[in-house]
Amino acid sequence: MIGVPPHLYARRSDIDRLAALIMQLPQEARVELQLLDGSVLRGTVSMQPSMQVFRHADGTSGSNAGVRLDDRLHPEQAHYLWIDRIASVTRLGRA
Repeated sequence: MIGVPPHLYARRSDIDRLAALIMQLPQEARVELQLLDGSVLRGTVSMQPSMQVFRHADGTSGSNAGVRLDDRLHPEQAHYLWIDRIASVTRLGRA
């Protein structure tokens, strides 16, 4: 991921939610991601995300994590997203 995520989290409940999502996104997992905006992505997790601490220009700091998902139908296309955009993760079977 490049840059700073638009949303940073410092409350324990938010950090716990992000950590739970990270645990559902191990490297090479085939998943379907339901995003908060209602869209769906399907693909393979390139590398398990890890929580990072970021600082906005105004000095506020907090955590988030990014994930790269290689598209299931078009593996040459990668989706990069912040995990706070994910509503749910469903593991998919093998190809």
